[in-house]
Amino acid sequence: MFRKTFFLVLAICVLAGFAAVFGAPSRGDTPTSAPAAAETPARPTFMGLNAYFGELHQHTGYSPDGCGLPEEAIIAARNTRHNDFMAFTEHHYSFHQPEIGSIAGGCRIPQTDPNKWKTLGELAERYTQDGYFVLLRGYEQTRDEGHLNVFNSESVVSPVFLDDFYSWLAGQPQDVFAQFNHPMPLDWVGDFNGFTFFPPAAPKIPLIENAAAPPFYFAYPRALTSGWQVSSVGYSDGHYANQAGSRFGSIFCWRESKIVGWGGMSGLSSRR
Repeated sequence: MFRKTFFLVLAICVLAGFAAVFGAPSRGDTPTSAPAAAETPARPTFMGLNAYFGELHQHTGYSPDGCGLPEEAIIAARNTRHNDFMAFTEHHYSFHQPEIGSIAGGCRIPQTDPNKWKTLGELAERYTQDGYFVLLRGYEQTRDEGHLNVFNSESVVSPVFLDDFYSWLAGQPQDVFAQFNHPMPLDWVGDFNGFTFFPPAAPKIPLIENAAAPPFYFAYPRALTSGWQVSSVGYSDGHYANQAGSRFGSIFCWRESKIVGWGGMSGLSSRR
């Protein structure tokens, strides 16, 4: 009964998210300017749960294959798409590279930042507003065995082998958690070694990206069958800061009436 109720709630939230409309970024806006209450779309509710919308897989020009500054992503996600939360998830190898913007994408800029990890942490502190918007600092563990987003860690740790990463993750504080990203079909590069179960890390990976098209949605039942207790989240993997944010993916429901800092985001690690 619990499982049926859970999936019913999740389905309602997803359908509500598809009904929301998102627009283009506003160049005249600033990260610190909150939209008027009348501009904020009505929040869907169901069975006492509130739906909160956001993006958990966002790159910027801080990744060598991305474009734009992190502040642009905040404007787009928070002020234009009225997201309630967003996570910066630059590739793990980005943080020792001070350059900003993709050369191949034609968006490399003269500005550099040799302290990208610190900068993203400062932005998360500055622009998280209780009851309005939560900004998370994370990174993407980008290895051939499979990509995972890591949230709330104090540092960027990226072992080459998946089992070593799982072992590290299992020993992290309670608020550090991860999600499986764009899982590939079985026996392809990026299939997390066929979702081989690693029990100590299981409580730390509550989420898996999904999509309404092959190949990713085939991975969700396979992960469950392997023992991973994961909830499905929307897939975007955006690489343009001025297009950041989502109102049709990465949708979660909490019992809290407002999101308040990381505490209000606990529904993520609780698979809600």
